[in-house]
Amino acid sequence: MTTKKIVFLMAISSLFFLMVNAEDETYSIGTFEKDTEKWNYNGGWEFKGAKGSVTRDETVFKTGTASLKISGDFSAGGSYIAAIKSLNSNAKEISFCIKAPSLKGIDIRVKDKTGQIFQLRRSLENTDEWQKVVITDFEKCNGSWGGKNDKIWYPPMKELWIMNAKYHLKEGAKTAELWIDDVEIIREKVVYLDPVPMPTGIKCPPNSIFGFSAHMLHNDFFYGIDRFSPYWRLEYTLPYILEGGFAWAREPLY
Repeated sequence: MTTKKIVFLMAISSLFFLMVNAEDETYSIGTFEKDTEKWNYNGGWEFKGAKGSVTRDETVFKTGTASLKISGDFSAGGSYIAAIKSLNSNAKEISFCIKAPSLKGIDIRVKDKTGQIFQLRRSLENTDEWQKVVITDFEKCNGSWGGKNDKIWYPPMKELWIMNAKYHLKEGAKTAELWIDDVEIIREKVVYLDPVPMPTGIKCPPNSIFGFSAHMLHNDFFYGIDRFSPYWRLEYTLPYILEGGFAWAREPLY
């Protein structure tokens, strides 16, 4: 392999680690103004009997014009239902507004990068009005399991669960509806470096034996920046590919 290509490989490998941490920022993961924002339903299926749904509701909201409604029916048994949001975020804090007139409390689950789940429990005020829940320390939980299973939080956060649980029902109730709105996280703000200028006058030899995997060109396009950093984008990678004199890309078939 030529020196030029070795330099290319070193440069593009180091590119993905070039991030500058800045001040924290507040980031919304749930306003529900247009849709459910990829919050998905989980029926607590390991405990048979519960029925429920996760839907956008335009009749109840804290701000804006809609909220997310999490409905649970435990008449035939079960333990909980939940709304789940997949993430890939260095979240330090979670907050959301909740309206839950039939519940005495709320459970929240967060999953770290190892797959370890931390379950946190918060009491709710006895009110029909909106109230705010804030989580600032994921390790101060009521239970943890899975992944490394060592009770230590390993960022980034991979999932957030907001649960409607049977054991939080007020006396005599078998069903409960809760609404959430203005779901936010505080996360480390990351500043990315600008891409290098695109080189000109580069001629790649048509008979070159050197190539690269085309996966490096499309991960951001297919999976989004929540899973891959912007450094996967063409404006970052293509200048190095051209400078390296690579003549072809290999695309594995699935």
